[in-house]
Amino acid sequence: MRLPKWLMPHSVEVQTYLGATGTGVEFADSVPVRCRIEYGVRAVLDAKGNEVISSARLFCAPEDLEKMVPESMVAYGVNMHRVLTARPQVGLMDSHAVVELQ
Repeated sequence: MRLPKWLMPHSVEVQTYLGATGTGVEFADSVPVRCRIEYGVRAVLDAKGNEVISSARLFCAPEDLEKMVPESMVAYGVNMHRVLTARPQVGLMDSHAVVELQ
């Protein structure tokens, strides 16, 4: 079962991290993603296995997971967040993805 749209009332702008170049960090153009965002401080492991503090958690459709690679930037209103980890929520069906933000 997929996460219903009424459970994803927020919209964020995502700039996917493309990598580091000789002139600095490169991001893709900003794209809108429908989601649910929850603010709260929690300790999580980042993509490298280090314990870091997450300030927000985002829930989105599984097809949006490819945009949420670690180091990508997520804008919600005036708040800008960096993606720490992104993973599918698996069970009988892929219902949604969970993204930890810093």
